[in-house]
Amino acid sequence: MGDSKTIAIDVALAPPQYIQEKARLINKRLFERRPNGFLFDETHWPHLTLLQQFIRWEDIDDVPSAISRACRGLGPVDIRVTRFNKSSSTLHWAVEPAPALQSLHEKITEILSLWAQEKGGFESFDDRSGEKPRFSDIEWVRHYRQKAGGVNFFPHITLGLGEPPTDTEIFEFRADSLVLFHLGRYCTCRRVLKAWTLKNLS
Repeated sequence: MGDSKTIAIDVALAPPQYIQEKARLINKRLFERRPNGFLFDETHWPHLTLLQQFIRWEDIDDVPSAISRACRGLGPVDIRVTRFNKSSSTLHWAVEPAPALQSLHEKITEILSLWAQEKGGFESFDDRSGEKPRFSDIEWVRHYRQKAGGVNFFPHITLGLGEPPTDTEIFEFRADSLVLFHLGRYCTCRRVLKAWTLKNLS
C-alpha cells in the first residue's frame, strides 16, 4: 500500500493568533484527559481544512503556484463558529457554511485535481516524533474529495479527542492566512510547506 513517492497535503486556512490560542487552550485540556490524542504545538497547527489529497513529491514545486493562481485577487474570509461538535471521538468547532468559504474550497479542489493521486501510504505522512499515521488517516486523505468535497464540504476546526465543554461556542473571526501543510497522524497539520496572505497572492 505504501508509496514513498507521494506526500499527504492539506490546504487550509490558519486562524489568527488569538483564535489559535483559544483552540490550543481547549486542546491542552482535552489532551490532559486523553493523552493518546494530539497536542497543538509548533508542529501541530489549528486549522480549517479546504482540501486534503496525495500528490507526487516531484510535483511539490508546482502546487504552490497553482494555489496562487486559484486565489489571486481573493480577500480574507469571514468565519463564524456556531457550536462544538463531535465526530466519533474527535471534537471540533463547527463553522457555519458561507458562499465565500465554499467558493474557496471549490477553487482549491478544482485546480489541484490535476495533481491528485490515489496511491499513498504511511510514508506519505510526516511522522516526526514517532507519530506514525493510522490506516484511517491514509483512507481519509485518499477519499477526501468524495467524502468531504463539494456538497459534502463541512468546514470545521478540529480541537482534539474528547468530550465538548458544556458552554456553547459562538464567535466570529476573519482568516487571511492560507497554508499548504504536510499532514501527520490524525491528519494533523504538521509542517508548513508554503504560506500566503489572502489579497497579497501573486
